Amino acid sequence: RDWVFSRQRYWGEPIPIYFPVDMKDANGDPRKGDEHEILFNDPRPVPEEDLPLKLPEMENFQPGEDPQGCLARAIDWRYFQKDDGQWYARETNTMPQWAGSCWYYLRFIDPHNVDEPWSKEADNSWMP
Repeated sequence: RDWVFSRQRYWGEPIPIYFPVDMKDANGDPRKGDEHEILFNDPRPVPEEDLPLKLPEMENFQPGEDPQGCLARAIDWRYFQKDDGQWYARETNTMPQWAGSCWYYLRFIDPHNVDEPWSKEADNSWMP
């Protein structure tokens, strides 16, 4: 949760991390406001097959009173259950727009590589 890197706003790349949610009542639902705790000390990466993580459609993405940002208000997007019934909460910060574009030039050093964005050999050959 690096304050320099993450942003509490709607635009930008969503951070593909989620956290387990500890429900006070095992039958509770965090989307309904039931008492819960997000276990921020147990971050989990979104599985690769579920990428890219897409932002939810929102009519109002203006800042609000919540310091977590507007994505915290997208309750049905933020909270989800896995097959085992465990609740999870998505990260509501986004990456700054430059996060997705600051590395794109590296693709130009190995544009025909179908196995990875660029090889270590190309990196060693082309980059300082």
